Amino acid sequence: MKFSSALNKSIAIALSLWALAGCSAEQNAILEVQLTLPPYSASGAEELYALIQFRWAENNPFSVEWEGSDPAGVRLEANGTVSEVSVVADSPEGDVNLRVKFCANPTCTALGDDLAAESRFVLENPLYIGERTFWSATIASIPSDKDSEALIVDKCDIEGCLEGEASSYCRNAGTHFCE
Repeated sequence: MKFSSALNKSIAIALSLWALAGCSAEQNAILEVQLTLPPYSASGAEELYALIQFRWAENNPFSVEWEGSDPAGVRLEANGTVSEVSVVADSPEGDVNLRVKFCANPTCTALGDDLAAESRFVLENPLYIGERTFWSATIASIPSDKDSEALIVDKCDIEGCLEGEASSYCRNAGTHFCE
């Protein structure tokens, strides 16, 4: 299963089953993202979803709503939720913005979802043709507002192209091991 955004000609979001769809790291750049989402206990029928969106940072600032199609949001559970997403690009274009919106329905189209709280991340150069990189984060709690400050994730914190765990995935000169 693969999902694409109309505004992002070379970035696609795929569920963790991307390999079954025939994607190849030799022709694409792949970023595996694991997000641990905050616990949420629904009162009555009130559920909450996390809509996970990726866009190229250069053309998609957080100050505007992003157009295009995205996979449906993940329902938050009382014990927390782990979501795994693969970002596949055929032409990496720099930084990637990640927005996690906390909404009343899976597509964030319910009344009031335009004001939904969100977590924001800027992933610095996380994609490299022919390589697979990894990044994980925990969102401990639901943010209090829509305009939260974006957390900048340094490219040296994006795992890849180095065997085993490391405190940095960059060389002393500051270049990523995938570069």
